[in-house]
Amino acid sequence: MSGWRFSSSAVQDKGVRTRQNDTYLLTRNVVALADGAGSSSEARALADAVVDHAARVLSPPASGGLTAIEVARGLEVFRYSGGDVTPAAATTLLAAAVDATGMLWMVSLGDSVATSIRGGSILAQSAAHNRAAQESLQGGVPALGDEARLTRFMGLSGPVGAADIQVQRALPGDVIVLATDGFLPYLTMPILLEAVRRHRAPEAIVLAAAEHLPSESGDLGDNATIVVAVVEEM
Repeated sequence: MSGWRFSSSAVQDKGVRTRQNDTYLLTRNVVALADGAGSSSEARALADAVVDHAARVLSPPASGGLTAIEVARGLEVFRYSGGDVTPAAATTLLAAAVDATGMLWMVSLGDSVATSIRGGSILAQSAAHNRAAQESLQGGVPALGDEARLTRFMGLSGPVGAADIQVQRALPGDVIVLATDGFLPYLTMPILLEAVRRHRAPEAIVLAAAEHLPSESGDLGDNATIVVAVVEEM
């Protein structure tokens, strides 16, 4: 074995939105997905900048591995420099990386969800960082609209709230699934696990998952994106 890499694929649907503000990036060692909050072009510009920055932070050195401190500090130095945008602009961020030591990293901010799967079972899953999830964890009853109120996210000057960072030993065949909140209502765990059990190629997994989206984009209320990465030995 000379190293580790991802084989990856993605599928998007714009839904009823006038523009696609979900954006993703796929490389040999890093996959990233961001959902720009709102429907403006500013949201997409920030999301694009954030996935590019996350890919740089998580790109592993040629030898050795990543560290949680380096990843957290790398995210904290993000500053948006793409032009004038609303000060309250925000985006979610999901990212996964496999480093030279064979460690699998997952980073999350916002209400998109990352899941790692091995042998048809879930190994780890990120929490949704929104008011609804927060209220539920505290034993409360979420109010109408709380699902859309982010409690952690990437802003113009880096993370608002700490990113969740999960790490585990990678094995060939491990599957990482990143999905935005527009996709999640149609991606139940039985649907996701069945897609992973039936297919090995990431292209086939994303297509199997996308079959459960509404057949008409007009019935899909938000942008929806799924990214699937499969760990391989080089």
